[in-house]
Amino acid sequence: MPSNTANQQYDRVFFAYLDTAIVKAQRLYDADPANYEASFFLAAAYGFDARLHAERCDWRKATVSSKRSLTYLQKSRAANGLSPEFGFGEGLFNYYAVWIGEQYPWLRPVLLFFPKGNRETGLAQLATVARQGFYTGTEARFFRMRILGSERENKTEEALAASRSLTQDFPDNACFARSLATLCFTEGDFPACERTSRDLLAKLGQGLPGYEGTSGRVAAYYLGYLLQNRDRDPVLAADYYRRCIVFSETVQLTTGYYVFAHAALARLAAQQQDVATACRYYAVVVAKAGKHEAAYQEARAYLRRHGSSRPG
Repeated sequence: MPSNTANQQYDRVFFAYLDTAIVKAQRLYDADPANYEASFFLAAAYGFDARLHAERCDWRKATVSSKRSLTYLQKSRAANGLSPEFGFGEGLFNYYAVWIGEQYPWLRPVLLFFPKGNRETGLAQLATVARQGFYTGTEARFFRMRILGSERENKTEEALAASRSLTQDFPDNACFARSLATLCFTEGDFPACERTSRDLLAKLGQGLPGYEGTSGRVAAYYLGYLLQNRDRDPVLAADYYRRCIVFSETVQLTTGYYVFAHAALARLAAQQQDVATACRYYAVVVAKAGKHEAAYQEARAYLRRHGSSRPG
């Protein structure tokens, strides 16, 4: 799974595989509508298509593919007792049907065309598939971990345990490692966060698959934070913050860690009475951060005090 879903370099082969799966499964389904395996793969293929479009906020395409996926998901429901694999799609639907309505209120009219979900049931179904699934077990473990660690659930201790289990089973998976670093940081397990972050940067340097700039920016920011606030090494911390910025720019992700790194560099410059440099970094924060964010308010206040509102 690419860490930056805005990157379209894999689209052609990705959609080609999905189209092939749909064609083959559709033939099986047309020959026998009671072929639950065909329904399963049709639901999965359309679901993956919908997921990518949703990640990119292309709600029209996401809705069309979701509706098709749900049609086949419902057709395969009769086979739910045959294999835990069939519970994966239903678990995702049950949870996210509720979550989408809460997260995106303006999409609620669209949800009227879909069955109602059940958050608790969805989590329970994903937990079952995570334990028993073969084909979809790893995906279920990943989604369950991400859900538990979300702001909505706020069960970071459980999410951290799930994340550690995934990285133990898949030690060279950058997606799982990034999640582990983030959860360790959130839970205050800084030694584990540091180890995971350094491992991310080392494997990125080796060119291992999946270790892209997104991994680099996460790891560099955490190391910069720890060097600044735990080890009291502002020089080395600044170097990692700058690396975070470079990684962010290479993957065109100029929010989140990109903003945090600029704010941290601005504070370090301000502490050294380097007003010009602090203003330059804070100006980027003002340009990129949301106006409701604390970093934005901090940057605006500093720039006002020092009579500057733009880089330079």
